[in-house]
This record gives sequence, C-alpha cells and structure tokens, in this order.
Amino acid sequence: MACGSTTCSSTYVVPQIAPASPSSRDGRLAHWLASLARMYDRYLQRQELAELSDHLLKDIGVSREEARREADKPFWR
Repeated sequence: MACGSTTCSSTYVVPQIAPASPSSRDGRLAHWLASLARMYDRYLQRQELAELSDHLLKDIGVSREEARREADKPFWR
C-alpha cells in the first residue's frame, strides 16, 4: 500500500460465492475458493496494519509491537 497518504484503504473486495451443497463437487470448490479469498483478505489487512504510522496506531489503540505480532501471523491463522 504505497499510496503516499495516511487515508488509503485496500480496494480488494472479497467475492461472494453462492452457497452450494457442501457434499457436491461445486460445493467443495466454492468452500475452498471462499476460504482462499478470506485468507488473502486477511493477508492484505495485516500488511496495511503493518504500514500504519505510529500516530494512526495510537488512534486505534494498537501498539507497534501488537501490530507487528499481528502482521507476522501466517495468512491461514
């Protein structure tokens, strides 16, 4: 997120996948794709958190250390 502003936000939107029967092949694929999209969104949010200035972190009540710990988590957690 190199946008040169402290008010940037991600433009990525997690796609909504229509529900399908979990036992069907399409249902398993839809579930897998939805999980993958959530993991990618989580990754992007953590990267944005890591790039926030100390001033903005203070505004939201998060320390630099807490932000670093969150950003260092693997995308699947």
